Amino acid sequence: MLLEIKIKKISFLVYLAFVFFTFAWNVLIILAPYLASLGGEWSEISGLLYKFFSPYCHQEDSRSFHIFGEKFGVCSRCTFIYTGFFSGTVIFPFLRGFNKKELPSLWLLLVPSFILFADFLLDALNILKNSFLTRSITGFLVGAVLPFYIIPGTIIFTEELYSYFKNYKNAGKSK
Repeated sequence: MLLEIKIKKISFLVYLAFVFFTFAWNVLIILAPYLASLGGEWSEISGLLYKFFSPYCHQEDSRSFHIFGEKFGVCSRCTFIYTGFFSGTVIFPFLRGFNKKELPSLWLLLVPSFILFADFLLDALNILKNSFLTRSITGFLVGAVLPFYIIPGTIIFTEELYSYFKNYKNAGKSK
């Protein structure tokens, strides 16, 4: 009984960590242009934020939203992947709860991913130009479904880790 309560607490803490980190990640995306707009020493911090996001996004100016006269920390598609991820994270417990750890059908992930890839490919091959709207929608769709795969996996991993160390600790006491 006590172990079951601790496992539920672990699930909730993992979920809260996801909410916190995805919220912070999204704030940093908007903080980069805000700090750049302030100028001076704030521009240096802004530059560090842009540099932080550069391995994850091309940050192309023409494909990025702008605020405060500066581009976001990531492009429009990435902005909505991260916004979608945060949204999916927030609604996760209302749709799945914390104790249901089975993953949804893989189709739920593959269909939005295929649509995103098709949007990218049609543009790359100059067949059909994508737009801020198509990049935003496809990014949001993929981002919104990802938590339904990543959060349960992380909860399972964390619970297994907890059980392992709990058993390891108890094995040491019995010697």
